[in-house]
Amino acid sequence: MPTAGNIAYRAQFRIRSAIIVRAITDYLRPDAEYSWSTSDFDFRSARLEDVDFDRAAFCNLPRFDNATFTGNARFVETTFTDRASFAEATFTGNAVFGRATFTGNARFVETTFTDRASFAEATFTGNAVFGRPRSPATPISAGHVRRRCLVGKHPSATGIHDHATLVPRPDSFCRIEP
Repeated sequence: MPTAGNIAYRAQFRIRSAIIVRAITDYLRPDAEYSWSTSDFDFRSARLEDVDFDRAAFCNLPRFDNATFTGNARFVETTFTDRASFAEATFTGNAVFGRATFTGNARFVETTFTDRASFAEATFTGNAVFGRPRSPATPISAGHVRRRCLVGKHPSATGIHDHATLVPRPDSFCRIEP
């Protein structure tokens, strides 16, 4: 049974974590006085609560593998210049990647979305791989991406909004794995 001390500790931990992530995000935005955009960020296995990475610029590899996003996760107008990896990440709230730009490879293999996932007007110019989730709770349409680049067939492709755009390149591919 949780004690009052444990509950207070968890609340303080959540507040500190939110402050740290907000500070990191502030230094990833274009108007930051000192930019951290060229740094590598390793959020593997992190627990991130109600994160707002809107307008952040990741110039090097951000790794969100096995991360758990509780609450809403916002990546609106976020730029991923190098690779971006969300392999085996779990999103328990809305995941919004509206107008995000993925210039390098994007990996969403085994990513779980338990609520709404939106990639409205997102652009993928590198390779994009979306694998099946470990436990699909909500069917999500593959829409435009399915029509443009599906390799194989997957009746309930996950994690892609109807209006995502793939910029064709001879060496690029998008795969929704069965």
